[in-house]
Amino acid sequence: MKTKVRQICLGLAIGFSPLLAMADFGLSSSSNFYDIDTGAGLTFSIRRTDNGVSTQSAGDIASLKYNGIEYQIQSRGSQINSGFDWLYDGVSAVSVSANTVGSDFIKVTVQAGDLTHYYMARRGYPHIYMGTYFTSEPNVHGHVRYIMRLNSSLLPNGNRAGDLRETNRTVEASDIFALPNGETRSKHYSNERAKDWQYFGATGNNVGMWIVRGNQEGSSGGPFYRSLLNQTTSSSQELTYIVNYGQAQTEAFRMGVLNDYTFVATNGSRPGNDIDTSWFSQMGLLGYVPDSQRGQVAAVGINGRESGFEYTVGFANDTAQYWVPATESSGFFKTEPMRAGTYNMTVYKNELEVFSGSVTVRAGQVTILHSITIDKDPAKDDAIWRIGHWDGTPREFLNGDKVTQMHPSDSRISTWDQGNFIVGSHDSSHMPAYFWRDINNDHVIYFRLRDSERAQGHKVRIGLTCAFAGGRPRIRVNDWLSPIEYPSNQPRTRNLTTGSYRCNNVTYTYDVPANAWKTDGSWNVMTMSVISGFTSTNWLSPSFSLDAIDLMGTKQTAASTNSTPAQPDPAPADPTPAQPDPAPVDPTPAQPDPAPADPTPAQPSPAPADPTPAQPSPAPADPTPAQPDPVPADPTPAQPGPAPADPTPTQPDPAPGNGSESAVDDGTSTTTDVTIGKNTISIGAFPALHGVLAVLLFVIGRKRSAAK
Repeated sequence: MKTKVRQICLGLAIGFSPLLAMADFGLSSSSNFYDIDTGAGLTFSIRRTDNGVSTQSAGDIASLKYNGIEYQIQSRGSQINSGFDWLYDGVSAVSVSANTVGSDFIKVTVQAGDLTHYYMARRGYPHIYMGTYFTSEPNVHGHVRYIMRLNSSLLPNGNRAGDLRETNRTVEASDIFALPNGETRSKHYSNERAKDWQYFGATGNNVGMWIVRGNQEGSSGGPFYRSLLNQTTSSSQELTYIVNYGQAQTEAFRMGVLNDYTFVATNGSRPGNDIDTSWFSQMGLLGYVPDSQRGQVAAVGINGRESGFEYTVGFANDTAQYWVPATESSGFFKTEPMRAGTYNMTVYKNELEVFSGSVTVRAGQVTILHSITIDKDPAKDDAIWRIGHWDGTPREFLNGDKVTQMHPSDSRISTWDQGNFIVGSHDSSHMPAYFWRDINNDHVIYFRLRDSERAQGHKVRIGLTCAFAGGRPRIRVNDWLSPIEYPSNQPRTRNLTTGSYRCNNVTYTYDVPANAWKTDGSWNVMTMSVISGFTSTNWLSPSFSLDAIDLMGTKQTAASTNSTPAQPDPAPADPTPAQPDPAPVDPTPAQPDPAPADPTPAQPSPAPADPTPAQPSPAPADPTPAQPDPVPADPTPAQPGPAPADPTPTQPDPAPGNGSESAVDDGTSTTTDVTIGKNTISIGAFPALHGVLAVLLFVIGRKRSAAK
């Protein structure tokens, strides 16, 4: 009988052991660690001291167990960037302290230079609540991101686009790879727009581990910013929460804000969107602003919206950013609680700015706005023809549905050039989403005009969502060649190849005179070329992402004057140095399949016999010969007037490497300034020097990484 009772008691103890573990909420410490038990099956340890290992630091999560199983990899800590002791130049000291707050909360404080990071636990919740506050940007890596480094064998199911397992070659720099079948993988391709996600994570056998974001008020880039979220290697499942990041960044970074986010452990289920952080008011956190000191903005509606498009209202100033969707029925919106202050308010049609204004938020109040009327939508202008939608994205074009999730050389992309575009015969999906000087340049558009339309000049508008290495369009209409335009103001990093078309929307407008048109009603031939003074090649050659192209009619609105807005603050010069192996100066040699020398001569699509029956003259049997002269390889000599003395007064063009080089483009230059530490080296048209510099940069980067 006693034996049977012992067996029953033992069985109950085993069966209820997780519940027993959940009862042990508390904080304990040893000489090297603070140990926290959430009382909900999740325990974690924070390293108190520097153990001399370069991949670990005081302030790291050194152990993370859920239901008794260790998920933290032991070779590296979970940490800010590459460790709290390597955030600021010359600052390696890290202090770590811990205390209980009342009977239900625990706070661990990590101080490193001008950055303070908090880990917090709440009784009965399998969560690690985190907050990051800083008064100056950590300057070693030039960004702030928290990386959870978990065991990928226990959490194998992450974001497929960021799964590097089974890749066998490098495609670009040191962060884009390919599988044997040609499909590409990178942490960059795990991206989502900030407005589209509330949590992300990875799962395993009866377990899920997630990061749930806060309101992202201290981040940068706005509602459409795409940042990496997840990378999976053979040993590590990395969940990365971006506070700020320089890749394709369009805003200055924000300081003095508490950025909160929460790690959540589950039995495999999704965590949900709502994490209660109201109790943060009891925790004494730097930068915390309670709802009582915040206000809101609401509007009755938005007039002038176009059906079929999503509208988002964004708010931004130097301190904070917010966004809210407008309702489909009326455009009504009401924001979450915002910090008091005056904000730039922007209405977006998908991702295109169509209204801007200013609004002041007052603590404890809701600012009510009357109906807003859209006044900057280019789609409202009369057009003879239009290719694409004016919405700030290239999604409707060829491969536009793929570009954020894979490299443009990916085997799932069959072509970047389907031949000439014939107005009236082809839809937008025939036009490429991206254009590169080396890949699909000199794209031809055929169109015809009626007598009344030929009698006057018209404007051609080309909208871009992003550009790289000074890439911008130049057009030839029959025998007329447009002037060289200024490069647009864009981030100084890779963008199109790393999964982002979201930079600064700009519109180039070309005044084509009446004498440029064919006078007999036959086909007009417009060639759009990518020009730039940069000499980078292949997929990193000068390039841009397309929003829309149109030939304008006679009726125009104020939207037609919306041209190339100035970027208020340039992105950091080098936002990507956190890569353990720095990219070579010219990473393109790793491209396995170079673009053909001339991708456009074999245009397969002849013009239809007559897509515009009202025109008396039939189309030529083969419209390609009607192209009078190809655009010169160097467009500058053909410029009838001199190019502007300095076409980049506000923002130098992005360098063609990984964002760490700088150069200025005057439309013809072949000189590049490469910065190594505090030294700048100018190299001209001497290809051999590029290889030497690539080796130097690689060795320097490796030594720096080893020093860490």
